[in-house]
Amino acid sequence: MAADLPSLSAARLVRRQLHVILALDCSGSMTGDKIASLNYAMRAAIPEMRAAAEDNPETDVFIRVLRFSSQAEWHVATPTPVSQFEWQDVAAGGETNMGDALCMMAEVLNPERMPGRQLPPVLVLISDGQPSDDFEGGLKRLLESPFGSARCASRSPSAVMPTTRSSSASSAIPISSRCAPTTRRIW
Repeated sequence: MAADLPSLSAARLVRRQLHVILALDCSGSMTGDKIASLNYAMRAAIPEMRAAAEDNPETDVFIRVLRFSSQAEWHVATPTPVSQFEWQDVAAGGETNMGDALCMMAEVLNPERMPGRQLPPVLVLISDGQPSDDFEGGLKRLLESPFGSARCASRSPSAVMPTTRSSSASSAIPISSRCAPTTRRIW
């Protein structure tokens, strides 16, 4: 019976896509050391992401970057393979329209915009302040999107609220343990 099984060397791995979407606060409160730290952290993270992708040959890793201040806009709109991704520094200025950024992420979190075999997307939100727009509406749209609700379907948007530890500390968005992201303070 064992003779009927294909050898592992003959078996081909099925490739899957992992989309990483970075939403970066580029508002006025990020000027100076904070935006410099953000740009440095991005330049340092890319080689680590490439190494992780090389260690997982069955996965194609793509990156998009969304910046938000007085408006949200794509800094890198096209899903770019991590092996080809080059960081272009962002500048700070304006308000903190985080809700708009969440709405823009929701627009791309659908099967038509992310075709093929998918791993759950990775969404990274980096901010130092409170939203200055309709954060709750943006979060609701994000959680209602096909991929946005994949792991957090039972959590209501009202359970996620921005909080500030102190005026100089970064903001945190408490997330239930089922959906808790790994966070690391970079400055």
